[in-house]
Amino acid sequence: MILIKYILFLICLNLICINSVFSLDKTYVICSNKTQNWYWLKDENNNYIQVLGKWEEWKYEINNHYAIFKYFIPENSYNKLLELSQKCIESYGIDYLSPQPSDNYSSRWSLFAINKDLILSGIVITDFEPTIRIDDSMIIRHSSYGNIFSLRKNNTLNFLKNDLIINYFKRFY
Repeated sequence: MILIKYILFLICLNLICINSVFSLDKTYVICSNKTQNWYWLKDENNNYIQVLGKWEEWKYEINNHYAIFKYFIPENSYNKLLELSQKCIESYGIDYLSPQPSDNYSSRWSLFAINKDLILSGIVITDFEPTIRIDDSMIIRHSSYGNIFSLRKNNTLNFLKNDLIINYFKRFY
């Protein structure tokens, strides 16, 4: 009887482990610069690099408007993002240091993240329409898909805390 319980326990444990592996999403990677130029990240055999993880949604209400965008948390997120950034730099130069998730050629601009509170800098499209300012703000252009923002300045790779992103979007309302 103990042997049967032990075997059932192992079967359940295996199913849980297998389910968690199969429940992961996958995405491809682009390397972008701050002016929205980008290239697909490929390996040494010219295959597109894929990353496993989970898609999440960042959402914040500002004066009855929501700033919303998607981000992707890869497995082993911190190390994976540093690795991807290094590959982007090696492949396309320091201007292309921002790896960003993309499912296909027409995907919206999305970001990578370590967790829900620490998001990698890059270009993102939001689903709200802020007042466009012509100054040194980080807004780049209005698009029919939403508003495109560069949450990155200079050639530095930054992990942005949630409150910094909120404060950035508050500038528009």
